[in-house]
Amino acid sequence: MKVCYSMRKGTLSRISKLWKLFYIRKYLNKKYKERERRKKKEESYERNKGEKSVKSKWNEEKGSASIRGDNMVTFKSLGVEEWLIKISKSVHIVHPTKIQRLCLPLIIEGKNVIGSSETGTGKTICYCWSILQELNKNFFAIFALILVPTRELVFQIVEQFHLYGTKIGVKVLSCIGGFSLIEQRSILLSKPHIVVGTPGRVSDLLYNCEDIIKCFKRLRYIVLDEADLLLQKCFESKLKIILDSIPKSSNNSERKTLFFSSTITDALHYIKEGFPNDNLLLVNANKKQKPVKNLDQRYIYIDDIAQITYLVYILKNKLIDQSGIIFTANSYKCELIYTVLNMLNHFSVECLHSSKEQKKRMSSLSKFKNGMCKILVATDIISRGIDIPKISFVINFDFPNDTVKYIHRVGRTARADRKGLAISFIDKKGEKKKDRTEKFVKKNIAIY
Repeated sequence: MKVCYSMRKGTLSRISKLWKLFYIRKYLNKKYKERERRKKKEESYERNKGEKSVKSKWNEEKGSASIRGDNMVTFKSLGVEEWLIKISKSVHIVHPTKIQRLCLPLIIEGKNVIGSSETGTGKTICYCWSILQELNKNFFAIFALILVPTRELVFQIVEQFHLYGTKIGVKVLSCIGGFSLIEQRSILLSKPHIVVGTPGRVSDLLYNCEDIIKCFKRLRYIVLDEADLLLQKCFESKLKIILDSIPKSSNNSERKTLFFSSTITDALHYIKEGFPNDNLLLVNANKKQKPVKNLDQRYIYIDDIAQITYLVYILKNKLIDQSGIIFTANSYKCELIYTVLNMLNHFSVECLHSSKEQKKRMSSLSKFKNGMCKILVATDIISRGIDIPKISFVINFDFPNDTVKYIHRVGRTARADRKGLAISFIDKKGEKKKDRTEKFVKKNIAIY
């Protein structure tokens, strides 16, 4: 009898939770009609605002691009070797993007470069191909050190080096937390060609294992990807350990430094000004620093108490069978939303945040990338650099505090010329954030 009672009690508590969630729909019915009226007014205002002028401007830009012959530029004309071009064709990369057209020739020539471009434009290829091409001519280890802010981004870059470098027998090591320090030390001592890691783990290895330092003596490339984030205070001490520990090259002109970012910050300008002999070139292919054109940006004005219910409604009725990411402000909320969606049994969902074990993080991201789950609830640890082309939508469950975070989050969708939708939940506190973001990106975020 006790067992039956406990089972019954558990079932009732679960039902009561669900009832609380869906009971709020009554509250939403009134708001929904008001929202629809506002939406129609805004849409009619947008249409009358000068749709013809926008279209003509877009056609002029498109026409000028074809006159310049950007589409006629080939990887071969940029100095990329045939063996890399063949591999790129096998993964349907045929024409270089703007950032690739600007950066590849400079890096291949041996220049120090700061490269900036909007998300999803192939910045990784700029340094990956250049490093592999030079490594193939002069095979030694450790040839390049690439630093990135998150573990997930490390795995993605390692995949790129494996994809393009397997033919020449390149060895790549990922240096991240969550794995054995001793094991990573022994692999480093065997001198792999490319080391990709987070500042935390790489600095730990260099600080605690003196025998590793000499392995970097002939280092040819240092790359900071997502440099605007790496140059913030939270990474400052780790970067100092790394840069101070790496032995100076006998010929420092041979060692190249590359910075890549979606946004140009004051820190990057400061580095450029302080670089010796003005030997650092700034290549900005994203001067406007705003989301891509084919991204539809929307917002929903909604109180905190009704957010989760309306999220369920949107996923179930508006975004059926589409793949997307729901961004939250912290790990607790990430787990909470994941638990609710999982409990409803309507959605194929995973969650990803920094409090999760490394193996579980890898598993969740892998399932999402491979299409085994449709929805990923995550914090900002995957807002940068992660390339999953078939993401249809992004939902900002919590509107980000700064505009750069917003650009990176919504940049997970509408990649590689695909269309995408970004929906942001906004309450009274979030109105100022939305207005600030609209001014920064110079575009109105319309009501959903």
